Amino acid sequence: MNRMKLIVAVLLMSVATGLAAPKPPAAKVGPGFFIVGDNGFNRAALFNREGVLLWQYKSSRVYDVHLLPSGNVLFTHDGGVTEVTPAKKVAFQYKTKSEVFSCQRLANGNTLIAECTAERILEVDPKGTIVKEIKTQSPSKGHKHMRCARKTAAGTYLVAHLGEQVIKEYDGDGKILKEFKTPWNCYEAHRRANGNTVATGESGMIEFDPDAKVVWERTAKDFGAVNMKWIAGMSIGADGRIVLANWLGHHQEYKGDPIVMLSKDRKVIWSYKDKARQTNKVTGVRHYDALPKAMAAQIKAQGGKDTAPPMKAAAPKTKKPAKNKKKNKDKKTPKAATH
Repeated sequence: MNRMKLIVAVLLMSVATGLAAPKPPAAKVGPGFFIVGDNGFNRAALFNREGVLLWQYKSSRVYDVHLLPSGNVLFTHDGGVTEVTPAKKVAFQYKTKSEVFSCQRLANGNTLIAECTAERILEVDPKGTIVKEIKTQSPSKGHKHMRCARKTAAGTYLVAHLGEQVIKEYDGDGKILKEFKTPWNCYEAHRRANGNTVATGESGMIEFDPDAKVVWERTAKDFGAVNMKWIAGMSIGADGRIVLANWLGHHQEYKGDPIVMLSKDRKVIWSYKDKARQTNKVTGVRHYDALPKAMAAQIKAQGGKDTAPPMKAAAPKTKKPAKNKKKNKDKKTPKAATH
């Protein structure tokens, strides 16, 4: 009888303290998968949240990159825009002599391409034929003319004019409808479903309402330990979480976390620290909860990761102080970083 009482007492205590009920598994934080445009290692590279390199395609100076529903990968590079299959066969290609920093696959199958130095945005059909051209307007020329261009659901175009520090919204005829002035060199803009516009750039990110009034702004210093240097590409999920590319160029290599995820209220909830140095100067980023079937099948056929070894970078060299230089002589004001 005493033994039975002891067993009952233990069971009651377990229930009271919650030990009898199994704990639910902890929710995983961070994107399931993310693909980056890595212009330091010259490739498009797909990772899972644990940092395993699943797939890569080498091409010179990859900036913008998209994993399409078909499993194909669309990206910019020196000389144009290319789409490749998971098996790395070319499915689409557009060639140009202009610098190209962004591309976007449109709902009708055409591709939006931003030609920076040619000062125009194009819609190109699957055969590579230009079906629409809009001349972009900015006093900032050449390399600083623009970065990303995105077509909105309303059919307008958001263009980040980096050097002019403004996001301009163009209609289908090339007329400027609206301007969103940024306090820094801007890189990419995204139109939310509520009509607001989010923009990234050299020193932070900002959101405007439809009247171009600032809703909120964050500077690079507000991101804390991830050590944000230059916010370039961004990916906003349906749940409101935002994944950012922290571009670490201009002697900032490995001085911060290259990929950062924010909650919908803009708090840092995850970052890819890249301790193995598998990236180098990440500019574009897109994140996904699951992979398209064709890409998942390709990765499985490869044994669960890319068949090529990851490209690890050497530690950045530290500059030795120059000898026999007079202090405070011929000092020049440092130029703002652009890429």
